[in-house]
Amino acid sequence: MNPHSLSMITWGTIGLILLFLSYVASHYTSFHGLKKLSFTVLSPLLILLLLYIYVHNTQTNYCKVWITSPHTGIMVKDTVLKISGIVNPASARVTARVRSEHDTCWWVQEIVRAEKQEGNEGQWSLTAYIGTKETGVNENYEIIALASDDGNIFNLLTERYIYSGLTRPSVPLWYQSDLIQIRRVH
Repeated sequence: MNPHSLSMITWGTIGLILLFLSYVASHYTSFHGLKKLSFTVLSPLLILLLLYIYVHNTQTNYCKVWITSPHTGIMVKDTVLKISGIVNPASARVTARVRSEHDTCWWVQEIVRAEKQEGNEGQWSLTAYIGTKETGVNENYEIIALASDDGNIFNLLTERYIYSGLTRPSVPLWYQSDLIQIRRVH
């Protein structure tokens, strides 16, 4: 999927909201007849055009993210795992996607920012959940760190917006670390 594409449903919803807002706003103007109709219809079209130009002509801010702990191959006994790493630039938001070897969806963990900054790099850490007490024992897990230095509105308009607890069958279009694998045991 193109990171700068919005579905027709999303564009249509934005358009209808803008049309409604311009209709309400037209009642507070001194426009009548054709001027009022033009204001009500053309205002949302102009705003949609500007949003479209913004979305299709804006590049994502480059990020690089690494996981420094845990390392591939470790075994964990608990359902809670601390993941830490480095992000560049330090202002980027970081999260991790986790899934078991039997799960078809990635689970978004908490979204954090760097705790310590040295130059343009920042150190981050977050808490990830690896299964539950009843499920996920004796399974392998895949973990990928994700980073974005773009604003929430940009991520929303480019279908890159994510939040903690979200499950998706694919990894969103944020910058990614290398995949690490761990095993959860008794």
